[in-house]
Order: sequence, then C-alpha cells, then structure tokens
Amino acid sequence: MELSEYSALHCCSCCCRYFSEEVVRLKGFLEGFRKGFQEFGHNITLIINSTLLTPVYFLGVGLTSVIARLFGKKFLEKDIKKKGSYWSDLNLKKKKMEDHYRQF
Repeated sequence: MELSEYSALHCCSCCCRYFSEEVVRLKGFLEGFRKGFQEFGHNITLIINSTLLTPVYFLGVGLTSVIARLFGKKFLEKDIKKKGSYWSDLNLKKKKMEDHYRQF
C-alpha cells in the first residue's frame, strides 16, 4: 500500500505541530529553571554576605581601629594647624643603596 502525497504531508504536519508544542513547553520550563537558579544564587549571595562578611568587617576593621586608638596611631593626618596644607613632604633626596634594599 502506497501513501499518497496528501497523507504523507498530513502526517508530517501533525508531527511538526506536536514537536513545536513540545519545544515551546521545553523553552518555558528552561526559562523558569534559569530564573529559579538565578533567584537562588541571589539569595545565597545575600546570606553569605550578611552572615560571614559583616562579622569579619566588624572584627577586622573595628578591632584594628580600637587597637590603633589605644596606641595613638593615626592613619590619616587631619590637623593642618602646624602646616598650611594637607600635602606631605616626599623627601625625594638621594638615599644610600642599602636603604633601597629594605624599603618596608
């Protein structure tokens, strides 16, 4: 039994319509899947930043600030009463060769 030209085209169009509906459903599923993972990533980022980095900041910066104040260390010179400006002298004169080996 031979298939006529009409029945062959008809069969193909049904399959194509079914296939295109499945592709549309799959695209919708994948789009929702992607959005779900994106929201999950944002939520995990928020949790990590707030629970881990906040205590690290307060312990690191806060503790350093308290210790610096106890020892009288000033990281930024704010008083210009002695000088007329905030500029500091770089002291760019020639140094001995030994001073260049141990700069810090």
